Order: sequence, then structure tokens, then C-alpha cells
Amino acid sequence: MLQKAAIIGIIGGMGPEAGRILHGLIIEETKKLRQVNQDQDHCDVLHFALPSIIPDRATYIFDQTQANPNDVIIELVRSAAFMAQHLKRPILSVIPCNTFHAPILFDDLSNRIQQAGLHEWVILHDFVKEAVADIVEAFPVVKKVGLLSTTGTRKTLIYARALELQGIELVQVSENEQERIDYAIYNPVDGLKALSKASEQTKGILRNGIKSLRNQGAEKVILGCTEFPLAFEEDEGGAKEDLIDPMRLVARRLIQKAYKS
Repeated sequence: MLQKAAIIGIIGGMGPEAGRILHGLIIEETKKLRQVNQDQDHCDVLHFALPSIIPDRATYIFDQTQANPNDVIIELVRSAAFMAQHLKRPILSVIPCNTFHAPILFDDLSNRIQQAGLHEWVILHDFVKEAVADIVEAFPVVKKVGLLSTTGTRKTLIYARALELQGIELVQVSENEQERIDYAIYNPVDGLKALSKASEQTKGILRNGIKSLRNQGAEKVILGCTEFPLAFEEDEGGAKEDLIDPMRLVARRLIQKAYKS
């Protein structure tokens, strides 16, 4: 079958596992949404993953004297646009990193794409807004949602603002609990980023965070770090039913948008 849908673009490396997980979910969800009988029935995906050259986004968010990741990312977008023009098909792109969607980064990249005239070929989607739109659609009666995230995502209020516009209250863990969650992500011995999987200690920290959010009345809990799904790959007594994985929601939305293009 001739592939005529738009191309899905993943601007990855932030972190590397997040891009890999999203790419895998696109393959997985395509099989649920469309008839797939052969390789050619899958979505075309252009996946950039250059973590070694992209400066840390949280560092820049809190200190603009540091290197701006967008100075590198805009060059990746130029490369994607060149390929899109050659193939005569637009690229629906997304950055699978919640923290990157702080306005100081996401809005800056959106403006650079527009100013460079690349927006017709590379259409940048807001990961957080796409996820929240799907949450509202999938869970219309939910009015209080918890967020498990990095400190960067927490302090930039990206989910709080997007959910507030939809009339949904956001609850978060305490500052002390947040420190533990950051430790589970970043600690160099057995953190998620160090191991690319969840240790028993990490799982315990995240479970406690979810329990705290539920105790505050959260009806659902957003896994607000794109690498958190690594800790919940196995369903533990139905615990996953109350968890919202934005990565899977965004994967589904990108597939649907690609075939509507």
C-alpha cells in the first residue's frame, strides 16, 4: 500500500528513552487504530535523537545565561523540513519531553519555525496540550487530577494552566516528596535515567507519590515525566487503571492526525 499520510516527526534525545518509548507506542497504537498486514501499513516516522549536542532544557529554563537547546533543535527542524519538501509530505512533529514545553522554550521554538518559514513543512505539536485534550475527551467526568513530574515540569505550571482551562483541578505532591521523585529520576546509581529501567527503590518512591496524590482526591494521575512508563510496564493489581500516560495519548493523536492530513 502506498503510504500517503503525513510523516510523524519525533525530536528526541530529551531524554533518549522518551523518544524510543514514543516511537514504540506509535507502532503499537497503529495496530489498534488501523489494519496492519505488512511493514508498509505502518506510519512513517522521522526520529531525531541527538542527546549529546542538545543542552539541558531545565538548566536553561532556570538560567537563561546558559546554552539554549533551541539553537540546536531549530537546525534539526531545518533538516526535517528539507526531507519533507523532498517527499512532498508534511511532518507532524512533537518533542516527547514535558519540561521542554515551558513557554520560554516551546514558544521560542514555535516562533523560530514560523520566522524561518518552516511551518508549512514541519508542524510542531504541543505535547502537553495534546495530552490534556485527550484526557478531557477520554475522561469527561474527571474534575481533579494529580501530577507526578520533575521539578522543572512542576514549577513551570504547564499542566496546571492547561488543565485549568478545561475546568480541571490539579493536585501535586509536597516539596519533600518532590525531592524524592527527582531522586528517583536523576540519581546516578539506580535512577530512571541511569538504568533506563525502574529499580525497586524507584518504583517504591513513585508508588508513594501516587498514593499521596490519591489521598488528596486525585481521580486520575498523570505520569508527567516521559520516562515514568518504565516504572509501570507491569500492571500491579490494576494500579495502572488510574494512571494517565501522556505518551500513549499523544501517540494515538499523532497517528490520527497523520491520516487526516
